[in-house]
Amino acid sequence: MTKFRKIIALLLVLVTVFSLASCGEKEPVSEIDAAPTAEQHEVADPDRGENKVRVSAISAVGGFPILRLVLDREYAYTIVERGVDSMKSAQLLKDNKVDIASVRVDELPAIAAQTDIVVLAGLNNLVVSAIAKGDSGVKSIKDFSGKTVYCGGKDTLSQYVTEKAFADAGVNAELIFMSDDEVSLKLKSGEAEYAVLREPQAIYLVSEKSEFRRAFRVMDADDIKADSCLVARADYVAKNPEIIKEIVTHVESCTNSLCTDGGKLYTSAEFVTAGYFSNNETALNAISESGIAFTEKEEMKASINATLEFAGRYNSAITPLPDNAFYMG
Repeated sequence: MTKFRKIIALLLVLVTVFSLASCGEKEPVSEIDAAPTAEQHEVADPDRGENKVRVSAISAVGGFPILRLVLDREYAYTIVERGVDSMKSAQLLKDNKVDIASVRVDELPAIAAQTDIVVLAGLNNLVVSAIAKGDSGVKSIKDFSGKTVYCGGKDTLSQYVTEKAFADAGVNAELIFMSDDEVSLKLKSGEAEYAVLREPQAIYLVSEKSEFRRAFRVMDADDIKADSCLVARADYVAKNPEIIKEIVTHVESCTNSLCTDGGKLYTSAEFVTAGYFSNNETALNAISESGIAFTEKEEMKASINATLEFAGRYNSAITPLPDNAFYMG
């Protein structure tokens, strides 16, 4: 059954590609050949039946590998909830309703304070983009001088790096921070012309409102190497060491699939079919522009600690994690 589902997924890709071609969308045919095959994604693990690993996924980029994991290996994993915020995932872990979850790195200290967790892997970098009306003439951060800019990610890592980027550039703009949803409403209503949003929220907004465009990246993805991460309940890690190794390996495979050109095409069709995106173009843009990455062991520990150290300069509640909070394999 598993192999049959993979073949059906690939047939969906072919249908999607040919449909796009007939509508004038020009996706390179070579991407089909580069896409992962069913055989490449096939593994020997048996169907776990009622004992599937239960996961939750945040609505940001850190949720992409989790959705990819379940789409590709539904015999072993099941999503209990998707599109939840980090603290909701923490509560699901605490209540023993999920075994692993994707969460934001800057929420880790608060999560660790209420739930005994182990960080398994880093899932992506932080990418923050500027949004402007197409006829505004804004092309760089300097062009925001003297303007009112609505910024998402209030009291999160996104706010800290946005403030730093404007300060480093010497740009005197009025920055108004609120949630990503509130910023999107301001833009959609016409109340705002300029905004700063993390990806993929910026892509969602631009795809819905054609008069807006992503003007430039406020910061490079390499500046913050750990925006989201994969965590598990400590008791689950202790009781299931082989499954944890498998989870980390599978998530790395899914993340790498997202990062390849062929994988983007293969995955975008799956995401649309699963209802995660409304159309193939938005899915491709979100996957391509969202700073997707995977880190583990010492690299993961170092990048997460660096992110927490950076965020701790702006929020004293954000503190380092003890060494035993990291899974070293």
